[in-house]
Amino acid sequence: SKKELKADSSLNQVVRRFVLSLFYKKIAKTTLARKLSCMRSLARFLRGQGINIDLNIKSPRIEKKLPKVLTVDEIFYLLDKLKPEDLPSRFPHRDRAIFELMYATGVRCSELSGMKLSNVDFNQKSICVFGKGRKERIVLFGDKAKSVLETYLEKERSFMVGDQEDSGFLFLN
Repeated sequence: SKKELKADSSLNQVVRRFVLSLFYKKIAKTTLARKLSCMRSLARFLRGQGINIDLNIKSPRIEKKLPKVLTVDEIFYLLDKLKPEDLPSRFPHRDRAIFELMYATGVRCSELSGMKLSNVDFNQKSICVFGKGRKERIVLFGDKAKSVLETYLEKERSFMVGDQEDSGFLFLN
């Protein structure tokens, strides 16, 4: 009917003005992209209700940020010069073992946190990890990582478990 068409055109005008006002505000591109995505979702919903809003707009190009990485000197300082007692942690041997294993094996944080003690083979210096999509792979580590890991197991892990039931995870909170 004529009344519905008038409502559709005024709604279309309001939404377009809102979207246009977003472009002139000094907001982050990610915020703008999120709001435009929301408006497109609204338009899809309204289309399903018989109301057509023509939103022919493109989201702004969002630059991908590069990850922040440590320099070689920072890594050597962290792994070689920083003593466990200098770490601001209740469990410095655990933290040191985490740093060392991440550096030695290149595992993801999610893989590291999911490691089970039963998957560590100290003789072969290898760990069976489950990566993205639960894909299983074997990672190797060296003598230094083995030594740091054994120190953590001897000095802290058994204390962390205490009289609780052992979950089997290599690294405990």
